[in-house]
Amino acid sequence: MSELRLQNTKDFGEIKDQLRNTEVIVEILKEETWKNQKDIRRIQKTMGIK
Repeated sequence: MSELRLQNTKDFGEIKDQLRNTEVIVEILKEETWKNQKDIRRIQKTMGIK
């Protein structure tokens, strides 16, 4: 029974690490998307589109 608990704890720790990594990746993508949108709007204004 204690071996099962130990394995569950290890698995949970791995899942938490993966979740943290995913959160970091999502935050980076969010920032890049925001920068791209700003660049697109700037280019559109320069070209007279929109």
